[in-house]
Amino acid sequence: MAEILLPVANPDKLEQGFSSYGAVTSSTKGIPSVPLSDAKHWYRPDIDGLRAVAVLAVIIYHMNESWFPGGFTGVDIFFVISGYVVSGSVLRHSNLSVLDCFVGFYARRAKRIAPTLVTVTVVTGLLMAVMFPPHTLKLSQHFLAGSWGTLGLGNHFLAMQEASYWDSTVREDLDPFLHLWSLGVEEQFYLIFPFVTLMAYGTKHSAFHDGGKTRHVR
Repeated sequence: MAEILLPVANPDKLEQGFSSYGAVTSSTKGIPSVPLSDAKHWYRPDIDGLRAVAVLAVIIYHMNESWFPGGFTGVDIFFVISGYVVSGSVLRHSNLSVLDCFVGFYARRAKRIAPTLVTVTVVTGLLMAVMFPPHTLKLSQHFLAGSWGTLGLGNHFLAMQEASYWDSTVREDLDPFLHLWSLGVEEQFYLIFPFVTLMAYGTKHSAFHDGGKTRHVR
């Protein structure tokens, strides 16, 4: 049977948790085990499908709130998915050293988010400056909101303005960067949750204290 590498901390619990995520499986169930480091086995089409449902719910809600009054909960679905996926990502690499585990995690997040975020922010800013007369929009304020949003601080920018996403005055400003508040929440979540995840599984005997040693589970 193929071997699976797991951190020494509570391997039984890790195996049970990962099995629900589609990674650690048993050949007795007719599904061959795969190495935790083999990323191609970690793609979850059902998770992508759930993301699509969440996106569709939000789009419909913004088109007409009466069509789907609870469509805004699509954002909450994304938050839950992030917690689920981030937990699996961190634990898959927890057999590495502390530095490699966390540096790798943040590098993967930056590679996934930064190119699209920067492109969308720059293109939106240029289109806004060219297509909309300055007297119809608070351009400087919107550019500032976009800058904060690109840094993952869009929610803090709103808080500093003592404004809520649901305020009618905020929504009437037609700020194209308003929705970056949710990305800010996720990015701030990324800064904390990986540490919490590993702490929750216990670090007393984990790679944090044994130099990255692993145990082979057959």
